[in-house]
This record gives sequence, structure tokens and C-alpha cells, in this order.
Amino acid sequence: MIEAYHKITDFCNRRGKDPVIRNHAFCMYIETLSQALASHENPTPMRMETTSAALLTEQAIEGYVSRAETLVDNITVAVVNPYIRKRTTQDFWLAVASSVVGSFLFALGLALVFWLAKDQIRAWLQTLSE
Repeated sequence: MIEAYHKITDFCNRRGKDPVIRNHAFCMYIETLSQALASHENPTPMRMETTSAALLTEQAIEGYVSRAETLVDNITVAVVNPYIRKRTTQDFWLAVASSVVGSFLFALGLALVFWLAKDQIRAWLQTLSE
């Protein structure tokens, strides 16, 4: 497994691929290997080595990386892009105005609480000073 990881890592480093692509390509290799070995009831060590070597050719690794890039691109388009939105100047000023209004209302509410509780606060401060 470590040899396979290093081969895929070397391939991705030579091609300048991201670690995300590398990790997905390695997962695809593991999935393909497990499917190939699952077709045999009791795979011998020789068969496991042969299967692993066949799945680690340059063309196979290039296929894993290509599929990984496609998968990551599809995920980016389907999941990430809807959350990325261009902010306009109007959106910025709306956020600023809502923050100012919210802060003002909070300060007003806090002043109201202190005004309503002034007798209790005065009594508490007098007991502390004694």
C-alpha cells in the first residue's frame, strides 16, 4: 500500500496536482484493487502483487487522477459554487446598516433594563459599601 501511495504521489507531484486530487486518486486505486481482489475467493500473495502491479501502471494512475479531477470539479460545481456569491455594494451597506441598527437596539434595551432595575442596583451597591 505504501508503495502505491508513493507512486501516485510521485505522479501527482510531477504533474502539479493538488493533494485533494492525489487523495481521491489513491482512494480510487484502493477501490479498484479491492474490487479486483474480491472477485477471487482466496487471493494468493502472488496474485495480490500481480493485481497491484497491474493497477499501478502509468496509464492506470493517469486514469485515477483524471477521474479524481472530474469528481472534484463536479463536487465544486454542485456543492461549493452555489455558496459562493458575488457581494455587491448594496449588500455591504445593508449589512452595515443592520449591524448599526442592531447595536442601537441592544444598547437601548440594556439602558431600559438598568433604568427599570435602578432601585435594586442601588440597594445592592449600598449593601456592598457597608
